[in-house]
Amino acid sequence: MRQSDNRDQDGPDGSGFEGIKNRLGIFIDPLSHDKGLTRARTREAFWRIRLLMAVFGFVLLGWIVIDVYTLPPETAALLAIGRLAAGGALIALALYAPRPRKANQIWINGGLLIATVSAFYAYAVMILASQPAGAIPEMIIVAYTLIPLVMIAALAMFPLTVLEVAVGAILPFGLMLVTAVTLPGGESWIAAIGLGDRVLFMLALLSVVMLSAGSQIQFMNRVVYELEHDALTGCLTRRAGETRLAEEIRGRETSVVILFLDLDKFSEVNNNFGHECGDEILCNTAAQLMHNLRGTDSVVRWGGEEFLIILPGAGRSGVISVLNRLAYQNGLGLRPDGGQITASVGVAVYPDEALDWRELVKIADQRMYRAKQAGGNAVFPSLNDPDVIIPPTGHQVESLSACVQLENKAAV
Repeated sequence: MRQSDNRDQDGPDGSGFEGIKNRLGIFIDPLSHDKGLTRARTREAFWRIRLLMAVFGFVLLGWIVIDVYTLPPETAALLAIGRLAAGGALIALALYAPRPRKANQIWINGGLLIATVSAFYAYAVMILASQPAGAIPEMIIVAYTLIPLVMIAALAMFPLTVLEVAVGAILPFGLMLVTAVTLPGGESWIAAIGLGDRVLFMLALLSVVMLSAGSQIQFMNRVVYELEHDALTGCLTRRAGETRLAEEIRGRETSVVILFLDLDKFSEVNNNFGHECGDEILCNTAAQLMHNLRGTDSVVRWGGEEFLIILPGAGRSGVISVLNRLAYQNGLGLRPDGGQITASVGVAVYPDEALDWRELVKIADQRMYRAKQAGGNAVFPSLNDPDVIIPPTGHQVESLSACVQLENKAAV
């Protein structure tokens, strides 16, 4: 997830040209979605796919009765075999499909739904097309002809991108073309619709489905952003940060480093200059943090003036690089009296020091307090020696850059 400062300060999509580009990306490409939106889409699509599987399954089974009363016995029996197989498979999938953890599992479940219905449809068309002229009621031919339309229209139930809708419609679209040739429709009204008109109608329907599905994504993106981001700073909320950290360390073989950061003497700013000034400092600090991190990193407003920085895959050099950027690119900002805003930082590393995200945060929190007790403006532990606080107890420095200088000297 790219935690862009434009996006975080101006809303879920950013502003200006960047905002238009982000909105188009969300509307078209699923790979452009951040982790929060992907998680929400996966959760919502899972239940809707199960519901649609159950509906299609029971309709396929229930239609056996109609086939028995409207078709020759041999034809009805053959169709019943296909209906029992496809309907039973869909109901089984609806009941026992595992809860997905990744978006690609939803694509697999959706693909199974489309493929199962399409396989039965192709089987049924093959059987109906082999019957003598006039043996199949026109009402049945019309009903089967409309099934590809129903399959494409069903895609509008899901928060899908343009690309996903297009891929999902390929099979139904192809089946429609096959049906136009193998089941011409006899004397029914549908027979009067030529192949070209059917294609145009399907394309028009596909456009409507894309707009419907895409609007769901845009709405979901806005809701997810407001739920997961702090209204003041644009950082992730604590709850969203906990989820993000749990996701980052789940099954990861490489390290995840977290920095627990607490602004020093922040209460003095609120008391001496007012809470509005304090809010402005929090916003500026959050912007500095997000601006100086990688696209894969995350900044969480843990509470008050506390921030949690998540650095997936970072090592010692990565942490020093982050501290360097924060120290030498305007630091964390300035206080109203012109003084440098400083912070106490606790560092913890997964999986070296903890395998559970709660324990990892607890370690980083405790180390942050030890840095605070050392006088603030400190990083604990030293990236070289876990028993050393930078700066050492009783030694004051003027800014975070001094911490980095001491750390870089220790590394030489």
